[in-house]
Amino acid sequence: MTGRAIATLGLTIVLSALLCAQQQSPPPPPPTPPPEGAPITPALSRLLASHDEPVRVATGLGSLAGIVWTKVGTLFVAEVTQSIIIEWSPTSGPHPLRGSSGGALGLALDSAGRVLAAERTTRRVTRSDPNGTMTILDRVGGAPLGGPIGVAITPDNTLYVSDVDAGRGRIIRVDPAGVATVLATDLVQPTGLAVSANGSTLFVSDSARAELRAYALNQKESVAPGRRLAAITPWKSGVSGRPAGLTLDKDGRIYLAGPGGIWVMDQNGGRLGVIATSETPTACTFGDSDGKTLYLTAQGSIYKVRLKVSGQR
Repeated sequence: MTGRAIATLGLTIVLSALLCAQQQSPPPPPPTPPPEGAPITPALSRLLASHDEPVRVATGLGSLAGIVWTKVGTLFVAEVTQSIIIEWSPTSGPHPLRGSSGGALGLALDSAGRVLAAERTTRRVTRSDPNGTMTILDRVGGAPLGGPIGVAITPDNTLYVSDVDAGRGRIIRVDPAGVATVLATDLVQPTGLAVSANGSTLFVSDSARAELRAYALNQKESVAPGRRLAAITPWKSGVSGRPAGLTLDKDGRIYLAGPGGIWVMDQNGGRLGVIATSETPTACTFGDSDGKTLYLTAQGSIYKVRLKVSGQR
């Protein structure tokens, strides 16, 4: 048996034991109600397919971070405690996709359906497919990465990475030819990333500053100074959390995992409201065949909520 086969078998045993223990113990209690008083506007109400609370579809999965919907109709989810990536299917539930993920936090999918992972522990960004895993970024300007957190990719395979080292944050861009450049350094802890459909704007959450920022991109491979779009702070005492992962819908609205739920904003940072969640969310992505289900990770659980609008393709 090869080393990879042994590692895969060991990972399968670990996750299988975890799931078996869940099945043998009493079922988990239902989620506690989301925090009350979440701000909401008619604009957000019109986006929701119903006014039901987000539905928990899986729980007891450890400590979850990044999440992405695949072309085969499953979710890839980064689990931090065991440093693994889990694949979740609506029909068969969770199973291990990749072990020893290097402390992966942010996930994305490239145009070929391959998994991109920002690996905080190994200080690199990797690309994985059924044939294996390869490093696509571990240095910029001759220096190693500090600790990548988030990753986003455009249709032409331009890569954006949020990186933090010694309390200082930066955004790195890798062009389709593999050339890496530092775009921005005016951040503390950049986390989630998303690029507008027309490629003109990069949205970044800064967890340390509790804000959402925007950067104007241009064809000269440079970036305009960042501007703060919105402060992301709890609407009342007792609501916890900081801005983390984000995604966009087809009309450019922003969905940001933040205090108390998913914050929904227009492209200028105008708050449309908050989809309140029982557990503090860490990341979100659009999925299902019509792209109108918003999936989110929250602590050790996966939730979903149906919308009337699809995610950005």
